Amino acid sequence: MEDAFQRQLKPTYLDDVRGKIIRIYVAGWDREEYDGCAIVTDEDVGVPYLDKFAVAGAAQGIGAGGTLWRAMRRDQPGLFWRSRSDNKLNAWYFGQANGSLKMNPEWFVSTVGCKHSFTTFWVHGSDGEEGFNCPTAEAELQLLQQFLDVTQRKPESFLSRTESMPP
Repeated sequence: MEDAFQRQLKPTYLDDVRGKIIRIYVAGWDREEYDGCAIVTDEDVGVPYLDKFAVAGAAQGIGAGGTLWRAMRRDQPGLFWRSRSDNKLNAWYFGQANGSLKMNPEWFVSTVGCKHSFTTFWVHGSDGEEGFNCPTAEAELQLLQQFLDVTQRKPESFLSRTESMPP
């Protein structure tokens, strides 16, 4: 993950996801180094959360991300996740998602103290399926609000580029 994001994970990351992990997907497991991984967690909203989706630098552009995505989607037809609004992969995420919402950066900084704005994405069902099978439009809006609540309260997973790991 650190290679893909070019940043170090916070020492607390594994503690933050402990007990929430639904499944970890790994690509390239037949070699010494992995090509990528995805971590899916349960955030108590009824739809799995894609906590991490990472493809190692050397494996980017050769289809590893698409393969990993398809394997994950076979098991997880509905997902939601967040991505920094300036993430260079957002164009790809927009192509995968059924919907998205970009949070106002000023609100995000003042509410959760985060210095970055995020886009929340979601995908549901298989091709041709619409929505999350909510009984009403109001119920679907409530579910989307839960997605936003989760993505807003999630702590940063990586150290800033200027921080260093403690000894």
